[in-house]
Amino acid sequence: MAKKKIIIAILALSLSIQMGCTNSDKENGGNNLDNGNKVEQNEDAKIDEKKIVTQLNEIVEDNEKLAEAIEFMDKNISKVSKETASQMVEIFEKAQKDYLATIEDKYYNEEIQKKFQGLNKSIEDINKLEGISEEAIKELVKESKSIGYKVETAEAVYFPIIDYSFIEKYSSYVTADMKDYIEIMAVESNQVPAKDAALIITWDELLNRALAQEKFINEYKDSAKLNDVKELYKKYVYFIFNGLNNTPLFDYDSKVMLSDAKESYLTALESKDNSRLLEELRGYMDALKETNYKLTDTIQKHREEAIKRLIEN
Repeated sequence: MAKKKIIIAILALSLSIQMGCTNSDKENGGNNLDNGNKVEQNEDAKIDEKKIVTQLNEIVEDNEKLAEAIEFMDKNISKVSKETASQMVEIFEKAQKDYLATIEDKYYNEEIQKKFQGLNKSIEDINKLEGISEEAIKELVKESKSIGYKVETAEAVYFPIIDYSFIEKYSSYVTADMKDYIEIMAVESNQVPAKDAALIITWDELLNRALAQEKFINEYKDSAKLNDVKELYKKYVYFIFNGLNNTPLFDYDSKVMLSDAKESYLTALESKDNSRLLEELRGYMDALKETNYKLTDTIQKHREEAIKRLIEN
C-alpha cells in the first residue's frame, strides 16, 4: 500500500500542476460572490488591497482554514483590482497544494480505500455523491469538495486532486493570463489526460489542449503561471510524439503508427495557425510518410530532436 501511495501521490501532484471583468459584468454575474461597490483606485484603495492580501495570507498560514479562506475570497475578491484578485487566487491555489498531502492521508487509510473500492461507482458518480450510502466516504468526499478538491482514481487507488473548476467562479475578477490559466487547469482536472499509463482522451483533444497551452506560453511571457503551463506543455509534447506505455503512438509489433492518431494529426495539420508545435508535427509526419508511417531509427531520432526543440523553447 505504501508503494502505491507514493506512485499515486506523484500522479496526483502531476495532475495538480500539473490549475477581469468590468463592474457591470460583476453586477450581472451569477457566482454568488460579494458584488459590493468596487474600491476606488486611489492611495487608500491600494492600502486596502494590501490589507486584504495580508489577511488572506494570515488565514492560509493555517492550512486547515481553507474553508475560511474561501469565505474570505468570496466576500472580498470583487472589491480589488484584477491584479490583486489574481494574487489572491495564487495564494489560495498554493494553500490547496500545501494542504494536499494532509487530505491525501485521509484517503490512504486502508479501510477508507476498501470502502471506496466496494462502492462499485464511477468516479463521476462518486464526485456527485450519487448513491453513496457509506457515511465515511460521503463525509470525506463532501469535505474535499467544499474546499476545492475532487476524487480521482488510478490503479484501483482513490485520492484527491485540486478541482480547478471550483476556482472558475473567480475567473471574471482576475487578469487575462490568470483567467486562461484557470481554464487550462480546469480542463485538466475535469478530465485527466491519462490513467494507468494509458491515454484516456482522444488524440484530437490531446493536440487541442497542447495548442491552448502553447498559446498561453506565447501570449503571457511575464505571467506568474508561465512555468506551471510550461511544465504541463512538456508532458503533452511527450504524449503527442510518443504516446504512452499502454497507448503507444506506434503498434508494438508492427511499429506502424496508430491509424486514429495518424488521422487526427493529419487533420490538425490542415490548420493555417502559426504554431511551432504544428510546425514540428508537420516535419514529423512528413518524415513518417517516407517510411509508410513506420517507426525506424531515423524517426526515433527525429522525434527526440523535435521534442527537445519544443520543450527548450
